[in-house]
Amino acid sequence: MKEVQSCLEYRGDYGSHPGLEFLDSKKSSEMKTQILELLDKLVSESKQIIGFYFKEGHPFYPVFWDFTFVIEHEIDSYVLIGSSSD
Repeated sequence: MKEVQSCLEYRGDYGSHPGLEFLDSKKSSEMKTQILELLDKLVSESKQIIGFYFKEGHPFYPVFWDFTFVIEHEIDSYVLIGSSSD
């Protein structure tokens, strides 16, 4: 999912950003690869994916990025939520 990958690679700007030393590290790259591989497996086995937004806004506003999805399978459904806030 491109949206999730884009969020995980978020670099921010001069005054507000994640830990760039970690973001550029081998460990970060390994973790991102693992997350995206697991997500790809979950999505590839799904019947439907629905994106949504919180009706009352994000509980930790302001956020730099966020995503919310319902991933439906035959009898199970999963809610995937990710966000970054200061």
